[in-house]
Parts: sequence; structure tokens; C-alpha cells
Amino acid sequence: MRTNVFYKGLFFVVSLSLFSFKCDNGMVEGDEDGPEVEVVSPNEGATFFSDGSVVISANATDDSAITIGTATLKDSNGSVIQTHQETSAGQFGTSLTTIYGSFSGVAPGNYSIVFQFEDANGNESTPKIRNVVCLPADDGGTDLPN
Repeated sequence: MRTNVFYKGLFFVVSLSLFSFKCDNGMVEGDEDGPEVEVVSPNEGATFFSDGSVVISANATDDSAITIGTATLKDSNGSVIQTHQETSAGQFGTSLTTIYGSFSGVAPGNYSIVFQFEDANGNESTPKIRNVVCLPADDGGTDLPN
């Protein structure tokens, strides 16, 4: 009989806990605006060598939780060359506020990097674009006379 009372009490406590538990999905009702984006790196017109890399970094803010941040490297024809994406799942479900990475192994030429974020309501930011130039690899030579 005591066991039966124990399980009834346990059932009551667990049921009460489940009904009072609220899952926060990061959505804010009425939020129809995309995240605001600030590009930290690279600067407009930045140059890098084809045997090196270009560092990418951007911050975002929003009323809702930010779930996805993407930086896309495109060539002068608009073709996607590389993509760097981070999600809030990669940050233990917390709102994503910063993306950081780099692009490397790129052929010499003119490129654009498009930064964009998305919030939990599915609102996308206005794309922020930085134009960069990849120069031929430094051959390690010197211009100094022998």
C-alpha cells in the first residue's frame, strides 16, 4: 500500500512539472523585422593573397533570438565560391550574435562577401556586402639587390 501511495505522489509531482514547463523558442510575437547586422571584418576593398585567407566577422542584434548567420563568398559573376554558416544549435541553443571565420584557397580576382542573419521568426536581415580583392600568391621573393 505504501508503494502505491509513493507512485501516486511521484506521478502527481512529475505531471505538475511537465505542465508548468515552458519551452522558450526565442520567438517574439509581432517581430516582423530582420536582425540588424554590423560587419566587423573585412573592410570594404580589403586585399588578401591567394595563398592566405580573408577573415570574416559580423555581429547581429534582434528582438527575437537569432538562429542562423551566413557569410557567402561570391566571384565577380555572382557564383557562390564558399559559404560559412553558424547556427544557434552550435551555440547550445542560445541566440547567435556573432559569426567568425575565414575564406581561403581562393583564386586571384574580385569577390564580394555577403553577410546575412535570420531570427527565430524567420525574418532575414538586409544583406551586408563587402567587396574584396584576392591577389596572386606572394612568391616569397625579394626586391633587394644581391
